[in-house]
Amino acid sequence: MNIQEFIESGQLDAFVLGMLPSKEAAEVAALIAQYPALKVEAEAIEAALHQYGAAVNADEKQKLFEAIDLLELDATSLQHKQLPQIHKYSDAKAWLQTVKHLVPTVNASNPLVQQIIHEDEQVCLYLVTTIEDVPMEIHQNEKESFLILQGSCTCYIGDNIVSLHAGGFVDIPMFTNHNVMVHPGQPVVAILQHIKIAV
Repeated sequence: MNIQEFIESGQLDAFVLGMLPSKEAAEVAALIAQYPALKVEAEAIEAALHQYGAAVNADEKQKLFEAIDLLELDATSLQHKQLPQIHKYSDAKAWLQTVKHLVPTVNASNPLVQQIIHEDEQVCLYLVTTIEDVPMEIHQNEKESFLILQGSCTCYIGDNIVSLHAGGFVDIPMFTNHNVMVHPGQPVVAILQHIKIAV
């Protein structure tokens, strides 16, 4: 077992925070008992969380708990194939696992595929797979955001430049010119979200 890779996977953090399902939590507990380095790391994570908890004010604690609640809600929704709205705390790996059977092959003759994966009166979610840049556009009646599941790109949003890779999230303000440049090497797979806004 590669101890460092396991530590970097985030499993210990999720274990200490009590966010793992009971079966996975039991597996991690067994590994902690077996490997002293994991026990030391888990104790360090717990100490850091206690120290952080003592240092933050009530508003910051509330924001942290809200973020954890969003992650738990998303995980439950994705496990049951009920697609939640994306946000800055969305889990790109869980999303990719959920939609991977829908990801098409793109090539020079078919460089961009956009599929609706959820639509209701307010929100539309698309699975986008592309090797092609997305040209300049502007939205006047919907808020756009996207979560990168795979690949990397650079977004030009008004005067701002944002580089994104797997796990990256960005909100596009309404009435703002924006375009996307796809980096070569791997197609970008993303969840694109449009939320209708009455103006």
